[in-house]
Amino acid sequence: MLMNTFYHILQDENTTKAEALRQAQLALITDDYSVLGERESRSIAIILRDGISTETVSSLGHPYYWAPFILIGNGL
Repeated sequence: MLMNTFYHILQDENTTKAEALRQAQLALITDDYSVLGERESRSIAIILRDGISTETVSSLGHPYYWAPFILIGNGL
């Protein structure tokens, strides 16, 4: 979800990679996907370790979903 939002924002020629990542992270933290043109929050399905059951996560604001992503190299 973070990468989908990141690349959508990055399509704007005036946005740097660092700013696109920042905006994508903020979108997940606040559940505000207006940068994607969407009004509703998103959810993802997680397959648990048993491989059979799934769990739906409706809020992606927890750092688990956005904190592991960092920008390496030139952020322009």
